[in-house]
Amino acid sequence: MTAVIAHQGDWLEAPGGLEPNSVDAVLAGLRAGADGAEFDVRMSADGVVVMHHDAHIGAPDVSAGCGLREGTAVYAAKRADLGHLSTLTELLEAVGAWAKEAKGRSPVLNVELKDLPGEPGWDEPHTLARLVARLLMDAGVGQWPGPGVDAPGVDGLVRVVVSSFDPEALVELRRQAPRLSTGLLLAAGSDWRDAISRSGGWRALHPAHVDAGPELFSAASAAGLAVVPWTVDDTSRAVALAGMGAAAVITNRPRSVLAALGR
Repeated sequence: MTAVIAHQGDWLEAPGGLEPNSVDAVLAGLRAGADGAEFDVRMSADGVVVMHHDAHIGAPDVSAGCGLREGTAVYAAKRADLGHLSTLTELLEAVGAWAKEAKGRSPVLNVELKDLPGEPGWDEPHTLARLVARLLMDAGVGQWPGPGVDAPGVDGLVRVVVSSFDPEALVELRRQAPRLSTGLLLAAGSDWRDAISRSGGWRALHPAHVDAGPELFSAASAAGLAVVPWTVDDTSRAVALAGMGAAAVITNRPRSVLAALGR
């Protein structure tokens, strides 16, 4: 079965609307039936892993009363000034509690590392990857995709895949936590053949959905890689990708995609 992963949570279709990349949006997606959620993480100046997409604080952050000037780099602000943002620790605690209450559910969290070369605050030692590895290991998360994920006895276990456009960040994360699953993100138009031929230890390939065709699926399968296309908002495209064998689709419209897949 193709998993439905809510992109930055269920912020678009949830009644009343929710903030993307927030604990509330992730929980809304799970409650709506999504198999999991994808979200972005960055590091604050004092080493707290926060959920935020862009490298800088934008207008929505300023309007939330964070007290920072628009354009401030997230890495340059302390957690106390980023109080409107959810943290990875808060999310893991909230989803863990939800999973214990949900019967027959083992949610998937796709943690995307947003510390990228060329962005403000990027560091070659990959401090963000190291922090995320430690937090996930301390939380006792499981693998996704991985052996036995559909076997009995995993109910309530939060499963995780860590993705990034930076392959070196994923290598560092696995160096710190070898049992964690990783997925290499590919921008639209990237050479997926080269990506598949690399040996980075990742379990999944996350291509832009426009590049995900039968040839890519065949090559990935031969290499033992799950395919997780992003960001799939057209329901007919989601159905087509599921038919090709997508392990999951990442979408801003999880409720619509679930309905299109007959779930």
